Amino acid sequence: MITKEAASANNRAKFNALGIEGFEYIRYCGDHKHLIRCLRCGAELVRSPDVFKGRQKSYRCDKCGNGTKLYSELVNEALAYYSEGHSLKETSEKFGVSRSNLQDWAKRRKVSNGRTFREGAQECNRQRAEAAGYVGRPNHRISYYARARRLDLPREVGISLKKLIERDGLTCSICGLPCIYGGDYLSDLYPSIDHIVPMSKGGGHTWSNIQVAHRICNINKSNLIGKEWHNGTEETT
Repeated sequence: MITKEAASANNRAKFNALGIEGFEYIRYCGDHKHLIRCLRCGAELVRSPDVFKGRQKSYRCDKCGNGTKLYSELVNEALAYYSEGHSLKETSEKFGVSRSNLQDWAKRRKVSNGRTFREGAQECNRQRAEAAGYVGRPNHRISYYARARRLDLPREVGISLKKLIERDGLTCSICGLPCIYGGDYLSDLYPSIDHIVPMSKGGGHTWSNIQVAHRICNINKSNLIGKEWHNGTEETT
């Protein structure tokens, strides 16, 4: 059984090898806690072993604000990455810091990633759906995006049937007849997202590769490219 003295000596060597400036290791307190001393004000701080496991890159004194240069650089880099529009989760994973710390830094410095709470929640739900491999009608853009991601095809976030109809209208791009939007979504004349170049042939889920099509026309078109299918019959030239 390893004693606290032996554990303290071992952890002190690891701490010194990390080269963390402004702090010194005192001893192991037990229960996965370590006692650290601030060299500026002499305050003794109890810290978790995250620094030894690579989840924390530096220390900061709660009393005098003493922090290593590495700490300041980490904060600046993380907030700069966050302000570019990345989510808390993405920033947390990239820089190895907790989301609570990121939120605290962002509030103190009044930094925003430009997203509203609703947009952040939608992005979080989309990522969860992709991780779970969700496929279902309530949100086609999730299944299409996830499929394009699995096939390593070009993909764009935010594509939806409603936005596509706002862009192209309710005319079927395959047969040229109007679509019936609303009511029974299983109707043959209900609009759908059709990929001009099918994903099975390398087409991506991008705005330039989608068009409005009747549900039945989309099914009958199968994996043909472009407008080769007209009212369920392949054109011959």
